[in-house]
Amino acid sequence: MKSIKFDYMEYEIQLIGDSSYSLNSTDNKIRYKNEIGELKEFHPVTKIGIIVNKNEIEVNSAILFGYGGASGLHQNSSMLENDKIFICIGDSVMCLSLPDLKLIWQTKLDNATCFEIFKFLDDFIIHGELSISRINPDGKVKWNFYGSDIFTEEFKIIDNNIYATDFNHDLFKIDINTGKEIKT
Repeated sequence: MKSIKFDYMEYEIQLIGDSSYSLNSTDNKIRYKNEIGELKEFHPVTKIGIIVNKNEIEVNSAILFGYGGASGLHQNSSMLENDKIFICIGDSVMCLSLPDLKLIWQTKLDNATCFEIFKFLDDFIIHGELSISRINPDGKVKWNFYGSDIFTEEFKIIDNNIYATDFNHDLFKIDINTGKEIKT
């Protein structure tokens, strides 16, 4: 199981890619205190565990469920800010309070997968497989940009522009304030 750890105030927060987790099973390797996410008739594609520890003692834990395409854990797949954690999971981004892990909001931002989240001014930029989005801290979409193919290649933010390369190696330059493509 892949995991990432963060130190946040007096807490250690661990994210765990727990793909083997089964709902209501007694055979799970980790027993989480809460299950978070909409449960649908088919199984969630992405399952991410969160464990919050203080002085090496578990304060809270939860397993998150995501649908759409599978999300992985890496440096830019989550972010901590203002007693909240923002996590790309499947086709959505979830925001949970810390340390109690209460779901504040969940916003679907891509028809497939949300890969990365970046802070920009007071907002967030979400790099998805099919779209790039800008959302506010309440999860409200300010704009979405869709390319001609999936955004699986290079993605970077420089000044007020987003540079995203798709599967066909087409480079898109997007104004970060408006979400409009800048033709060069």
